[in-house]
Amino acid sequence: IQSLSDSHFGVRTFAASGLGHIRSRAALPWLIESMDDEEKGVQAAAAEALGEIGDAAAVEPLVKLLADDGLIYCALRALGAIGCLDAADAVIACLDDRDADTRTFALMALKGLPDAVPITKLEEIMEKDGSALNRSLAEDLLRHARMRGKEA
Repeated sequence: IQSLSDSHFGVRTFAASGLGHIRSRAALPWLIESMDDEEKGVQAAAAEALGEIGDAAAVEPLVKLLADDGLIYCALRALGAIGCLDAADAVIACLDDRDADTRTFALMALKGLPDAVPITKLEEIMEKDGSALNRSLAEDLLRHARMRGKEA
C-alpha cells in the first residue's frame, strides 16, 4: 500500500496492479485515491484493480472516470466486473457514445449487470449500430435477457 505514494509512477502503477491481483480490500481507499493520480497509467491500474477487488464502494469514483476519454475503457471494464446496479445508468448512457469502442466496452460491461439490460436500446443497437461487433454483443445480451425472462 505504501508504494501507491512512491515518487516514481512505475512503482505506483505496479503497486496498484498487484493490489488488484491479490484482491486486497484493505487497499480500497488508497486505490480510490490513486484514481486522482497525475499519471494516467496509475489511474488506469487503480481502476482495473478496483474491478478485480469487486467492491461496490468503488462504483461512484469509477463512474466519475467515465468522463475521461483516456480512462473510460478501464472504468467500464471495472464497473462490469463489479456488477453493481448502482453503475447501470452510467454504463447504459455510454451506449449512446459516438465512439464505437466505447459502446463495445459498455455492452461488455452490461454482461456484469444482467438485471439492468435495456431491451429497447439493445434492439436499436442491433438495427442501427455501424459496428458488427456491437450488433453481435447486443444480440447476445438480448438473448440472455430474454432467457432470464426479463422483458423491460
